[in-house]
Amino acid sequence: MNKILSLTSAFLFAGAAGMVLAQTTTPSAPAAPAAPSAQTTPEKTWAKGEHPRIKEIWERVRRQNERIMAGVKSGKLTKDEAEALHAKVKSIREEMQGDIQSNGKRELTEDQFKQLNQELDENSANIHDEKTDGSTGSSPAPAAATTPAAN
Repeated sequence: MNKILSLTSAFLFAGAAGMVLAQTTTPSAPAAPAAPSAQTTPEKTWAKGEHPRIKEIWERVRRQNERIMAGVKSGKLTKDEAEALHAKVKSIREEMQGDIQSNGKRELTEDQFKQLNQELDENSANIHDEKTDGSTGSSPAPAAATTPAAN
């Protein structure tokens, strides 16, 4: 069962990544063939979806999916926990795709990049908490000493 979940997640992630990278805008006039160059300019690389901000977000999304799958494989995450965490990663990925499309070019603004990173930070903490069942590794203090009086 865990192998099926892992494979399904991997295929979904790979398919989504392929769809995003395959999206292009059609130019109004045919482009003239470019002269071969020894170096690839940043503009050409960015047009392929390799803008540094996009690459960083994609890498974080990939690593979070791997961490979730590893948690399921090790038994630290249940199927339901993994599905919820994968859904959040998927929503962040879809938000990034929407941001890129709304910009009209294959890059993220600084504000979009910060927002996506903040969401990924929060999700990373959620993955950690779910894998450790909310414990921080230290022994908990007595409940009476840590519970503030209700107001």
